[in-house]
Amino acid sequence: MRRWAWPTMGSYASLAVPDAAADGQEAAAELAVRRERRWFDVVEAALSPYRADSDLCRWREGELALEDASPLLREVITDVEELIRITHGGFNPTDRLERFDPSGYVKGWSIQHSVRSLLAAGFADVCLGVGGDLQMVGHSQGGRPWRAAVVDPAGPRRVLAVVEQPDDG
Repeated sequence: MRRWAWPTMGSYASLAVPDAAADGQEAAAELAVRRERRWFDVVEAALSPYRADSDLCRWREGELALEDASPLLREVITDVEELIRITHGGFNPTDRLERFDPSGYVKGWSIQHSVRSLLAAGFADVCLGVGGDLQMVGHSQGGRPWRAAVVDPAGPRRVLAVVEQPDDG
């Protein structure tokens, strides 16, 4: 199993691909991983609610016009507006101070984008997670299903459940 990890979004990204997916393609695999790390950096620069210099924070403070902001911010605003609509307000993209905060959407959205990019780069089997959000595609080592442990937030050494990815067939 090939694994990579890096800090992002106040947590860590963890990427795993079976050895067979990277065999003979180490340089291509490393290039793809570097590209995805840069993707998460771009997402943070545009959409982090914790970075005063992000487009999101600058837009919320009136320091940046939406038309001058990253296209990612405009895309996420559109997506979040649709989520609000289809959930009849069940999805609420605001923080405790009632400021627009799409971070409940952005992590999963950015993982999904990254996995699509890895698949386009030739990986058929990918497991990518960031801070509890996870996407698994294909199979783990030896064709086995991907498995993920759900841990107790109060006692991270205590596994509450193990989730196995359903068979694609």
